[in-house]
Amino acid sequence: MTKKFHMGWFMNFTPPDWQSEWASPDVKNWPDGRFHVDMAQSMERACFDFMMIEDTVMVADAYGGTMEGSLKNAVFAPKQDPVPLAVLVAANTSKMGVVATMSTSFYPPYLLARACSTVDSIARGRFGWNIVSSAEDRAAQNFGLEGLPEHDERYNVAEEYFDVVNRLWDSWEADAVVMDRETNT
Repeated sequence: MTKKFHMGWFMNFTPPDWQSEWASPDVKNWPDGRFHVDMAQSMERACFDFMMIEDTVMVADAYGGTMEGSLKNAVFAPKQDPVPLAVLVAANTSKMGVVATMSTSFYPPYLLARACSTVDSIARGRFGWNIVSSAEDRAAQNFGLEGLPEHDERYNVAEEYFDVVNRLWDSWEADAVVMDRETNT
């Protein structure tokens, strides 16, 4: 028996290469997501199973301890939200899954459960959530916090968060909304 081979693409929603000779002449239109839609459609034709859109909610300061390099060269900054891109990609493909990264540290559980459910409906069951708890104090500072809780505490919270989100998703039966004009239910 032949085993299935699954392929996925891990990417982000940031400015593309704009400095090299291979850069697209249309590089300034990157925020509209059309490049990613075209890429997803090509991946779908190549039988990829999914596209995962990573996310961090801060500007990196790994190079030299400062954000200057990231900002000057548009490296992972500015970064667009992966969820609207996931909607756009899902609406323009028919088979490929789309996975967006969403942090348990910054989304209220109800908001995340609702957003994921909505996107999954639009995607007709092809949406996935890449669960992260975030790892950078700079991300926490963008939400008015001094820093993130310690690693183990973040993972304990993430586990409980996951349970809450699943309970929210399970709180409605698939056939709960009947919409029967004859019985008015």
